Amino acid sequence: MLSRRDFLKLSGAGLLSLYIATRKGFVLKGQAQIPGGTLDPTFVPKFQTPMLIPPAMPKAGTIKKKGW
Repeated sequence: MLSRRDFLKLSGAGLLSLYIATRKGFVLKGQAQIPGGTLDPTFVPKFQTPMLIPPAMPKAGTIKKKGW
């Protein structure tokens, strides 16, 4: 059975090895080019459709206790 101390040791060693692997360049970072390039943010139309404002919530009724 794996104790809590052993679990912490293994997870710490795993995180340390992943950190070292990314710093040393062992893990390749995937970067894909977007076909057609990227959009210019100044030409993107914004706020074309007005925001929907829901109607007010109806008031809830009250429960009347019988007997007392």
